[in-house]
Amino acid sequence: MENLGLDLIHSLGEAENIAKLMLMRGDADGLYGLKDIVLTGTAKGSADEFHNFCVNYASRGDYESACDLLKVGLQQHPLSTDLLADYLQYGIKCGRDEDCSDFYNRLKGVPKERWTWRSFDFSIDYLKELTSALSNADAIEEKKEEMLELADEFQKQMPYDEQPFLAKAEIFEFFGLSSDVTAVLKEAVNNIKVSPKCCLKYSDLMLERGEYSEVIATTKRGIIASAQDQATVNIGYLFYISALAKDALIHEAEAYQDQSAMLDVFTDYRIAEELLDASRLAYMKTIKTRTLILEIKSGIVYKKNEESDKCGLAE
Repeated sequence: MENLGLDLIHSLGEAENIAKLMLMRGDADGLYGLKDIVLTGTAKGSADEFHNFCVNYASRGDYESACDLLKVGLQQHPLSTDLLADYLQYGIKCGRDEDCSDFYNRLKGVPKERWTWRSFDFSIDYLKELTSALSNADAIEEKKEEMLELADEFQKQMPYDEQPFLAKAEIFEFFGLSSDVTAVLKEAVNNIKVSPKCCLKYSDLMLERGEYSEVIATTKRGIIASAQDQATVNIGYLFYISALAKDALIHEAEAYQDQSAMLDVFTDYRIAEELLDASRLAYMKTIKTRTLILEIKSGIVYKKNEESDKCGLAE
């Protein structure tokens, strides 16, 4: 293995750059040689650099190595809320229950004003894992209240972000409280201007319940909200469920000769076809089936995506 300057590593930034080169080359052995150097504690770095470096191992499913490296990071940054939260996320997956308990207690001692979205999200996920192992109803209720208190504090600290609403919705989902899930997502859709994830999740629920007009209005908001430098949702899927809702309403009204409505639904299907991964055959087959029905009913021809032809989905 080429040395790549391993003997000259003095910072986590240098280690991260070398790790990227190793991953590009598929050099797993080198990656673990690099880990051993960082574990000596001689390489200094910011909390963000430790977070990014540990992801190289966690993304490979090696949570043990990620936790070992996080401990080094926490020696340098003992009150980093991101590193403490990272440990909860990885440690619970590799049986480090005692460490997780200690680090969660340490995290709880840090003022909530210093918590990041990871601190809230990963703490709630950690509490869900603990709750899954409980059988006592009172203990379960206690954990539920602790999660909801964190979600409320999350919302207080980040009032214009959709993530606290998602976190609360997922808590209710975890406890099987479907009406509460719907209410929280609806609140986010109505009050948070940029909430594409909540729009998508809420639209999915409304589609299952046959609330097609609600789906159309909410997916439109989600598509608008996803007009960001880095989209946080699958935009193609938003167009896909929008098309399904419009499709259903055309059949409900038997509006096959409404050319404007037909063009609208075909446009959504076409955009979905372009943006969704062509390997998602279930979606592509649904688009083929639904557009074929509308073609026959309306006499208007749907222009198929060439990629669908390649997948063997076109006639």
